[in-house]
Amino acid sequence: PAMALIHGNDNTNGTEMDGYDVIDACAAPGNKTCHLAALLQQRSSSSSHTNQTSTVFACDRDQKRCELLQRRMTLLAPSTPPTKSKKQKQEPTVHVEPIHGDFLKLSPTDERFTNVRALLLDPSCSGSGIINQPDRLIHNAVTPNAVDDEETVKDRLTKLSNFQCLALKHAMS
Repeated sequence: PAMALIHGNDNTNGTEMDGYDVIDACAAPGNKTCHLAALLQQRSSSSSHTNQTSTVFACDRDQKRCELLQRRMTLLAPSTPPTKSKKQKQEPTVHVEPIHGDFLKLSPTDERFTNVRALLLDPSCSGSGIINQPDRLIHNAVTPNAVDDEETVKDRLTKLSNFQCLALKHAMS
Protein backbone atom coordinates (compact mmCIF):
# COMPACT_ATOMS: atom_id res chain seq x y z
CA PRO A 1 0.00 0.00 0.00
CA ALA A 2 2.79 2.47 0.78
CA MET A 3 4.44 1.98 -2.61
CA ALA A 4 1.13 2.59 -4.38
CA LEU A 5 0.57 5.75 -2.34
CA ILE A 6 4.01 7.20 -3.03
CA HIS A 7 4.50 5.99 -6.60
CA GLY A 8 0.86 5.92 -7.72
CA ASN A 9 1.06 8.98 -9.93
CA ASP A 10 3.78 8.39 -12.52
CA ASN A 11 3.28 11.82 -14.09
CA THR A 12 4.84 13.61 -11.12
CA ASN A 13 7.19 10.80 -10.04
CA GLY A 14 5.87 11.18 -6.50
CA THR A 15 7.22 14.70 -6.03
CA GLU A 16 3.79 15.99 -5.04
CA MET A 17 4.44 14.28 -1.68
CA ASP A 18 7.60 16.28 -0.92
CA GLY A 19 7.21 18.08 2.38
CA TYR A 20 3.62 17.00 2.86
CA ASP A 21 2.08 14.96 5.65
CA VAL A 22 0.28 11.62 5.49
CA ILE A 23 -2.20 9.88 7.79
CA ASP A 24 -1.93 6.12 8.28
CA ALA A 25 -5.45 5.43 9.51
CA CYS A 26 -4.97 1.86 10.79
CA ALA A 27 -1.27 1.90 11.59
CA ALA A 28 -0.43 -0.69 14.25
CA PRO A 29 1.68 -2.73 14.43
CA GLY A 30 3.63 -0.36 12.18
CA ASN A 31 4.97 -2.30 9.22
CA LYS A 32 3.21 -0.16 6.60
CA THR A 33 3.93 3.00 8.60
CA CYS A 34 7.64 2.29 8.69
CA HIS A 35 7.67 1.46 4.98
CA LEU A 36 5.78 4.68 4.22
CA ALA A 37 8.21 6.75 6.32
CA ALA A 38 11.19 5.17 4.58
CA LEU A 39 9.70 5.86 1.14
CA LEU A 40 8.94 9.48 2.07
CA GLN A 41 12.49 9.88 3.40
CA GLN A 42 13.95 8.40 0.24
CA ARG A 43 11.71 10.59 -1.92
CA SER A 44 12.59 13.80 -0.08
CA SER A 45 16.31 12.95 0.03
CA SER A 46 16.42 12.63 -3.76
CA SER A 47 14.25 15.71 -4.32
CA SER A 48 15.42 19.22 -5.10
CA HIS A 49 13.51 20.45 -2.05
CA THR A 50 15.73 20.73 1.03
CA ASN A 51 15.02 20.80 4.74
CA GLN A 52 11.39 19.82 4.30
CA THR A 53 9.85 17.73 7.02
CA SER A 54 6.96 15.35 6.50
CA THR A 55 4.91 13.84 9.29
CA VAL A 56 3.21 10.48 9.15
CA PHE A 57 0.31 10.54 11.63
CA ALA A 58 -0.05 6.88 12.62
CA CYS A 59 -3.43 6.14 14.23
CA ASP A 60 -4.53 3.17 16.26
CA ARG A 61 -7.36 3.03 18.76
CA ASP A 62 -6.01 0.11 20.78
CA GLN A 63 -3.63 1.14 23.58
CA LYS A 64 -1.40 -1.96 23.45
CA ARG A 65 -1.16 -1.89 19.66
CA CYS A 66 -0.33 1.83 19.80
CA GLU A 67 2.43 1.14 22.32
CA LEU A 68 3.84 -1.53 20.00
CA LEU A 69 3.64 0.96 17.13
CA GLN A 70 5.53 3.53 19.20
CA ARG A 71 8.29 1.03 20.07
CA ARG A 72 8.66 -0.03 16.44
CA MET A 73 8.80 3.53 15.19
CA THR A 74 11.47 4.40 17.75
CA LEU A 75 13.59 1.52 16.46
CA LEU A 76 12.81 1.60 12.75
CA ALA A 77 11.88 5.16 11.81
CA PRO A 78 13.90 7.65 13.84
CA SER A 79 12.73 11.22 13.44
CA THR A 80 16.13 12.58 12.43
CA PRO A 81 18.44 10.47 10.29
CA PRO A 82 22.01 10.27 11.58
CA THR A 83 24.72 12.31 9.87
CA LYS A 84 28.36 11.26 9.59
CA SER A 85 29.78 14.69 10.28
CA LYS A 86 28.69 18.21 11.04
CA LYS A 87 29.86 19.27 7.57
CA GLN A 88 27.50 16.80 5.89
CA LYS A 89 24.26 18.29 4.66
CA GLN A 90 21.36 17.45 7.00
CA GLU A 91 18.86 15.21 5.21
CA PRO A 92 15.19 16.13 5.12
CA THR A 93 13.34 14.36 7.89
CA VAL A 94 10.23 12.28 8.16
CA HIS A 95 8.65 12.26 11.58
CA VAL A 96 6.23 9.52 12.65
CA GLU A 97 3.68 10.68 15.20
CA PRO A 98 1.73 7.80 16.74
CA ILE A 99 -1.78 8.79 17.74
CA HIS A 100 -3.60 6.65 20.27
CA GLY A 101 -7.07 7.29 19.01
CA ASP A 102 -9.78 6.23 16.65
CA PHE A 103 -9.21 7.45 13.09
CA LEU A 104 -12.98 7.77 12.74
CA LYS A 105 -12.96 10.45 15.44
CA LEU A 106 -10.20 12.58 13.92
CA SER A 107 -11.44 15.91 12.64
CA PRO A 108 -10.37 16.83 9.11
CA THR A 109 -10.32 20.45 10.31
CA ASP A 110 -7.79 19.75 13.10
CA GLU A 111 -4.86 22.12 12.52
CA ARG A 112 -2.35 19.26 12.87
CA PHE A 113 -3.66 17.91 9.56
CA THR A 114 -3.57 21.07 7.42
CA ASN A 115 -0.50 19.81 5.53
CA VAL A 116 -1.90 16.29 4.93
CA ARG A 117 -2.06 15.46 1.24
CA ALA A 118 -2.52 11.68 1.39
CA LEU A 119 -4.10 9.02 3.52
CA LEU A 120 -3.11 5.37 3.81
CA LEU A 121 -6.25 3.41 4.60
CA ASP A 122 -5.65 -0.31 4.84
CA PRO A 123 -8.25 -1.42 7.40
CA SER A 124 -8.25 -4.74 9.16
CA CYS A 125 -9.25 -7.72 7.10
CA SER A 126 -11.24 -10.75 8.13
CA GLY A 127 -8.26 -13.07 7.86
CA SER A 128 -10.59 -15.62 6.32
CA GLY A 129 -8.22 -16.24 3.43
CA ILE A 130 -5.21 -16.96 5.63
CA ILE A 131 -4.72 -20.70 6.00
CA ASN A 132 -2.18 -20.78 8.85
CA GLN A 133 -3.33 -18.05 11.21
CA PRO A 134 -0.93 -18.19 14.17
CA ASP A 135 -3.38 -16.57 16.61
CA ARG A 136 -6.08 -19.09 15.77
CA LEU A 137 -3.61 -22.00 15.93
CA ILE A 138 -2.54 -20.91 19.42
CA HIS A 139 -6.16 -20.35 20.49
CA ASN A 140 -7.14 -23.82 19.25
CA ALA A 141 -4.12 -25.42 20.99
CA VAL A 142 -5.09 -23.81 24.30
CA THR A 143 -8.80 -24.49 23.84
CA PRO A 144 -8.95 -27.54 21.51
CA ASN A 145 -12.75 -27.80 21.40
CA ALA A 146 -13.31 -24.09 20.74
CA VAL A 147 -14.86 -23.57 17.35
CA ASP A 148 -16.38 -20.29 16.29
CA ASP A 149 -20.00 -20.93 15.50
CA GLU A 150 -21.52 -19.56 12.32
CA GLU A 151 -23.29 -16.70 14.14
CA THR A 152 -20.08 -15.57 15.84
CA VAL A 153 -18.21 -15.52 12.54
CA LYS A 154 -21.08 -13.74 10.79
CA ASP A 155 -21.27 -11.13 13.57
CA ARG A 156 -17.49 -10.53 13.44
CA LEU A 157 -17.53 -10.12 9.66
CA THR A 158 -20.53 -7.76 9.79
CA LYS A 159 -18.81 -5.56 12.37
CA LEU A 160 -15.61 -5.58 10.35
CA SER A 161 -17.32 -4.66 7.09
CA ASN A 162 -19.24 -1.86 8.86
CA PHE A 163 -15.96 -0.49 10.20
CA GLN A 164 -14.34 -0.70 6.76
CA CYS A 165 -17.24 1.28 5.22
CA LEU A 166 -17.12 3.92 7.95
CA ALA A 167 -13.35 4.27 7.64
CA LEU A 168 -13.59 4.70 3.88
CA LYS A 169 -16.36 7.32 4.20
CA HIS A 170 -14.39 9.22 6.84
CA ALA A 171 -11.26 9.09 4.69
CA MET A 172 -13.19 10.69 1.85
CA SER A 173 -14.51 13.52 4.06
